[in-house]
Amino acid sequence: MTALSKYHRDHMEQSILSDCILFGDEIDTAASIIDPADFYSTAHQLIYKAIQQLYFTGQPVTLVEVWKAVGNELKRYGGAYYLAKLTDEPVPTSLEYYCKKIKSLAKKRRAIAALAHKYYELTGSNIPEVQTETPKHGRTKQKRIAISTV
Repeated sequence: MTALSKYHRDHMEQSILSDCILFGDEIDTAASIIDPADFYSTAHQLIYKAIQQLYFTGQPVTLVEVWKAVGNELKRYGGAYYLAKLTDEPVPTSLEYYCKKIKSLAKKRRAIAALAHKYYELTGSNIPEVQTETPKHGRTKQKRIAISTV
């Protein structure tokens, strides 16, 4: 586990996406609080960005339309199966609470990354690599990037 990886809640991210896909009237609430970059998972960032693009251009937000928007990019994270499984997630009783929690966790990850970057900049050390996402099944993924790009 890295310093950043403990500051995310995969089930909350999945529930937000499930809510947005199943109940499109909630997208305004989510969009007023969180941005795609606030999601820890790259797959969730892609899906949420597609949901927003569809919604704000007046297109229907359905599994099929979201898949059309992100299909090729999402294949490495589980593809259509993963997208369809999102709708099995229970929707939050308070979407606003979940969105605020995800926003708070994203701010913490950014603050940690910024502090670490500043520390290594001041000490002249090499910037270490940190884990930036979780895989589709929750196990630690070996994709790593330098903190300076977070």
